[in-house]
Amino acid sequence: MPKHVSLTGGALSLVPKRWVSTMAGRLLAHQMSKALIPWYIRKFSVDLADAADSPETYRSLLDLFIRRLRPGARPIDPREGAVVSPVDGTVENLGSIHRGTLIQAKGVNYSVGDLLGRRWPTDLLEGGSWTTLYLSPGDYHRIHLPLRGRPVRAVHIPGSLFPVNRIGTATVPGLFTRNERWVTTFATAAGTMYLVEIGSLIVGSVRLTYIPELHNIPVRRRTWGEWALTDLPALEKGEEIGHFAFGSTVILLFERGRVQWRPDLRPGAAVRVGQTLGFVRGIGQEEVGK
Repeated sequence: MPKHVSLTGGALSLVPKRWVSTMAGRLLAHQMSKALIPWYIRKFSVDLADAADSPETYRSLLDLFIRRLRPGARPIDPREGAVVSPVDGTVENLGSIHRGTLIQAKGVNYSVGDLLGRRWPTDLLEGGSWTTLYLSPGDYHRIHLPLRGRPVRAVHIPGSLFPVNRIGTATVPGLFTRNERWVTTFATAAGTMYLVEIGSLIVGSVRLTYIPELHNIPVRRRTWGEWALTDLPALEKGEEIGHFAFGSTVILLFERGRVQWRPDLRPGAAVRVGQTLGFVRGIGQEEVGK
């Protein structure tokens, strides 16, 4: 491993990340943080053209982070087999699962089993499709369903709160397997879809808004939690399913032979909610590349 990777990762390990995130979360939610909104908009080039409300209506920085968009601001690809982006963000990586591993950054891989907390058999994921989507501090922070599906299971995995920006992903081995996260599964036309919401430094909360009893459970809780979602109806593609309280990361995984990413989709590409990432094989596959 390169020397700068181990040194920087070690330095990040010394930061009291949970305390920093707790204090930052309290500040961001406090009404006095409203005074920072104009600066924050300039600093992170926040685009509010599609926001449902004007900046002066937000009571705190947290309100700005979890802002809603005006109706119709994010058209959802209506084609049956289209898999759409669940977030506004950047494609950090994508590809096929090889020997049970995913790419975190150049020269840094991690185990899909570790990512999912060893809670699911991963043999059907070998050769499957995956993508990592990063939300910057200026992005819209609500999460939407990439494909129509019925919620099946939700698991909360406790862990650390390393930053998930490029410094963190390049210097902290197995970052996504070490941070706190939710793993939720949906029964879809592409089989089981795994949606992983990764917490981050300062991100003190991930909310699953489609599950009433889990709505107020923060991602920084210290214990495992697991819920069988037997009584929930199917949700439509594009429906909101949760939100972050700051920039973070979503990872999508599909079983082998189920989903084909658009051939022109590349790391570094900017994506928006509802934009097509790929297609379910055999359903709309002829549309790939259009």
